Amino acid sequence: MLKVSATTIELFRQYIKEEKFFGNELMPIEKLIANIKGEKESSPEQSIGVAFHEVLEKPFESYDRYARNCGGEEGFMALNGNCFEYDIIVPAYTIIDYNFPFEVKSDKIYYKEGECIKVVAKADQLEGRWVNEHKTCFGSIYLTREGELTTGESYDFERYYKSYQWRLYLDIFKADRVQYKIFELANDKTNNHRLKLLDIHTPSFFPYPEMSSDIHNLLSEFLSFINNQNLREYFKDKI
Repeated sequence: MLKVSATTIELFRQYIKEEKFFGNELMPIEKLIANIKGEKESSPEQSIGVAFHEVLEKPFESYDRYARNCGGEEGFMALNGNCFEYDIIVPAYTIIDYNFPFEVKSDKIYYKEGECIKVVAKADQLEGRWVNEHKTCFGSIYLTREGELTTGESYDFERYYKSYQWRLYLDIFKADRVQYKIFELANDKTNNHRLKLLDIHTPSFFPYPEMSSDIHNLLSEFLSFINNQNLREYFKDKI
């Protein structure tokens, strides 16, 4: 049996559907294979995203850590040392219901070309039959040549709409809805590069009639890819 995460399937989709046909450098094959082999390097934005995610789920621990390490009560600190000011995090807390569990795992076995593929998913939060996913995206605040303050927005609805992560989560968790809570952060270049929260976007996605067929077609392409690239060893289920 092969075992793969839903996030790896989405990385493959970015390669096969975007870079391969349209020349998009979002996911070149070298980057995809490095991710599969565990050789990827985290960018500063990814490090901040991981920290933001942790602070959302563990507000009291993060608040206490900031107080102990920074000697104040105006922020939150993640385990990796990234800190967030109070006015960034508090608005984010207001749209999260802490009565529901975080980091919920599930999986489903798909049968393709005589093989079993176990796809593993980890929901950021499971709210009954709704899956909540917490994401960050990054923009910037800067001055134009004319001296005007402007914001380089980074939120792109199409990026999330195209994703197969929510499709797999709907199928694996048998969910009625996947809602993204996307926190748009910005590097304020006009104020010592302080991080600011620009907006919170909450697009929702739902099952559709062709969803199962779309998933199976992508898994077929994925199976062919790892066979052709001799990558099967990275997906052997050790159970």
